[in-house]
Amino acid sequence: DKEDGEKVDIRVGSKGVKITATEPAAECDDFD
Repeated sequence: DKEDGEKVDIRVGSKGVKITATEPAAECDDFD
């Protein structure tokens, strides 16, 4: 869910599940 204008980016990669809050998707580029 997106609440209070906070961007939550949830990606599933070979390293498991990485959750980034209020960070650009580029921070997770290893989860292509």
